[in-house]
Amino acid sequence: MKDNIKELGQPFVAVSCEKISEEPSLRLYGMLVCAKKEKVQIAFEDETVTAEAGEICYIRPMSCYSVTGGEALAVSLDLHTLEIPAAYINKVYSILGEKSSAVERYFMLNESEAQKAAEIVEKLCGVTEAYSYEGYLLAQQLVTALTEERTSEKNSSYIDRISAYIDTHTAYQLEAVMLARMCGMSYPNFAKRFSERYGRSCKEHITHVRVSKAQRLLKNTALDISDIAAECGFFDSSHFIRTYKKKLGKTPNRDRK
Repeated sequence: MKDNIKELGQPFVAVSCEKISEEPSLRLYGMLVCAKKEKVQIAFEDETVTAEAGEICYIRPMSCYSVTGGEALAVSLDLHTLEIPAAYINKVYSILGEKSSAVERYFMLNESEAQKAAEIVEKLCGVTEAYSYEGYLLAQQLVTALTEERTSEKNSSYIDRISAYIDTHTAYQLEAVMLARMCGMSYPNFAKRFSERYGRSCKEHITHVRVSKAQRLLKNTALDISDIAAECGFFDSSHFIRTYKKKLGKTPNRDRK
């Protein structure tokens, strides 16, 4: 495997080519591959995906792959340099950002998504200056085309994304009102939907996730109680011990032994 993990350093790079790389390379940025008149092969380390003529595949950042075959339009997107608005950034990253599961490292665009994206990609390939107004605007439009249909799913999907966000941000301050705002819902509606989905309030769920993570760290690592408390988002060791004992009926030290 060849490592090629340098940031793009600009919003996008758009090219027309027949070969992106012969051997799998690791990339920090997202890649949109549009097969033109012939199919192209996208080879991961353990899987090969075929994009037929007219089909478009989006490969998320931190994926290791090569692209060969017929002519393709390829757009590399560096999400960190696109200056995505704060109110929109979590929705964008939940769809286009890195995924921990190898199963989710890419997705094929549906017909309507592909049609919108193909038009923008054609225009982007004619732009030479990534920071020109035209190029920047087209890159933003491409991100919108890739996300707008996927962010219009039912509320349960929003709630699932928020649950995933909680799972990966336990060390941070998590407030239900903030989480409701992140998925574009009023707090009363968010609270109702969350409770219906998980059978407990958002605040209770956050505590549940934190305690569960703490229990795993206690049993599988040698981290100090204070370090585990910080990693799981508790105010301090005392708060961690009180919460843990209330939820599980025993102290962290006793559970570790």
